[in-house]
Amino acid sequence: MKKIVCNSCGTKNNGKSTFCSKCGADLSTQRNEFFNIEETAENNSTAVSKSSKIKIPIIIICAVLVLAGIIFAILKFLPANGSGTKSYEVNMFNDGLVPFRSGEKYGYLDINGDIAINPQFDSVSDFSEGLACIGVKNGDDMKYGYIDTSGNYIVDAQYDDALDFVDSIALVRSGDYVGVIDKEGNYVMNPQYDSFDIKYIGNGMFLIADGNGDYANLTDMSGNKISETRFDSDYLYYVNSNTSVRELKMSDSDLIPLETVSGKYCYIDSKGKTVIDAQFDSANYFHEGLARIGIKQGSGDDTKTKYGYIDRSGNIVINPQFDSAYDFSEGMACVGMHNSKSDYANLYGYIDKNGKYVINTQYDSAGSFQNGCAIVRKDEDDDDSGTTRKFGLIDKDGNIIMEIKNDMVNNNYNSGYVLFEFDEKYGYANYDGEVIISNEYDIASPFYSDGYAVVSTVNKTFTVIDKNGEQLWGKEFDGVGTLSLGNTLTDGLDYKFCKADGCYNSTYSGSDEGYCLDHYNEFEKKPKTSSKSEIVGNWSSLIVSCELNCYDDNLAFLTLNGSIYMGSWSYRSDGTYDLDMEGVKMTAYVHSSYLNLYLGTTSVTLYKD
Repeated sequence: MKKIVCNSCGTKNNGKSTFCSKCGADLSTQRNEFFNIEETAENNSTAVSKSSKIKIPIIIICAVLVLAGIIFAILKFLPANGSGTKSYEVNMFNDGLVPFRSGEKYGYLDINGDIAINPQFDSVSDFSEGLACIGVKNGDDMKYGYIDTSGNYIVDAQYDDALDFVDSIALVRSGDYVGVIDKEGNYVMNPQYDSFDIKYIGNGMFLIADGNGDYANLTDMSGNKISETRFDSDYLYYVNSNTSVRELKMSDSDLIPLETVSGKYCYIDSKGKTVIDAQFDSANYFHEGLARIGIKQGSGDDTKTKYGYIDRSGNIVINPQFDSAYDFSEGMACVGMHNSKSDYANLYGYIDKNGKYVINTQYDSAGSFQNGCAIVRKDEDDDDSGTTRKFGLIDKDGNIIMEIKNDMVNNNYNSGYVLFEFDEKYGYANYDGEVIISNEYDIASPFYSDGYAVVSTVNKTFTVIDKNGEQLWGKEFDGVGTLSLGNTLTDGLDYKFCKADGCYNSTYSGSDEGYCLDHYNEFEKKPKTSSKSEIVGNWSSLIVSCELNCYDDNLAFLTLNGSIYMGSWSYRSDGTYDLDMEGVKMTAYVHSSYLNLYLGTTSVTLYKD
């Protein structure tokens, strides 16, 4: 079964996992391959005095220009705090345009909110490198191609699937096979690879499975092998290519971690040469000069992976000792240690680059520091309501700067603001935890890096606001923007409101009439449950075709043999899911390799406890 590798701790997860089984990180963002990641930092400018009376020799001018270029290249990736961490930025407007939805069709708006490309497509993405991937329905089939910023087709809609352009290439699928095209639609690699046999990893290099799928070769843009090392082929998947490139561009090194057929990870440079030998059980990209690695300890059922950090020479500088770990950011790394009160959960704190605790492990979940603050979560158990999760912000001294009482907090995209949810409404605070825009919206996006956010209106439409909370352009849209909204997995383009009066929840995928899950059960189709004996049956394990839907509040619906069972779900350390369906406890192992559990699945192995 194909795996999703957590970007936070390096753990391989069940392909349908919503959250990492090891560190609890949200894996939903890894499904979105339409982000246009900008490698930007705060502008640095230096005033240079000039004097027309001074004549500078040409050679000195050249030397100054070269030196300035070097300094700019260094400063380009240094944020204001000087930590060396590259900013994770996602702009609303890319190449001056943002996608929007009108009814069931998609087009693009310009920076003034005017329609630049009429809504005519059935699928769109952000512009990337001057082109946008769009989809057009042909009967029940969708065909994908590419347009320029004027809406002209550069590559006709002809592919069954297609990714955004990165490094001037795009992976496309025709029928069952994947190929690679350039910006004129010419094949760089002909469509000849199975979907799970090719992945672009950046720096002009691919991993391509051999004919039998036993291992993967490292190749150049022409598919020529450039390394004799045999790499693991278990989790190749072309759709994950752009995520890999994004991770590489977010790192501060051109070194790429790759798993070999031995199960050990090595590091290669931009030419494909192995520079750190295969020796780690997990490995991640370098951040602030250090990379997170994992090494298995113990044996048999007692085997556990412990995490530490290496330098660019491969030397271990912080011994593997943590049960989970994040990348370094702003001089600190979030690490987790096993919580003795739980079978699978960790408690999280922060260490410095010497491996010493700066903030002791105490949080049920925590994120990396960005702009001097980090998101932390505390869980509370209640016999009546179950576990409640509350979020807040801390500073680098561990002081709480935003009370840990919110239902969610999002500190991504280096926008200057954090999105928070409190009392079922969304608002915005600054990095000091001060509320700037009160929680007044039923659903909202985080602020994009370029200073815009998408919020709902009382008319069940969306509008765009600036950092003062002022509505821009005086216009409302059925959908706009590609960031996920609030505490959901649905982006601003495709979020559709429940048709029930006064309800601003998103529609349930199983509803034919446009209701959210709550109103679907109330108005459209109540779950049909059977007796416990019918769901138990005489089996200890069973491979079934069914639909399994899991939701943020731990509510689960299992459709099995024509009956719908309602119960609860929780994570399991091996990436599977614990289900309690009407008192029957079981474990679900999901076979699908890329769909998210929220969307349902078609093949599940159920193990009855």
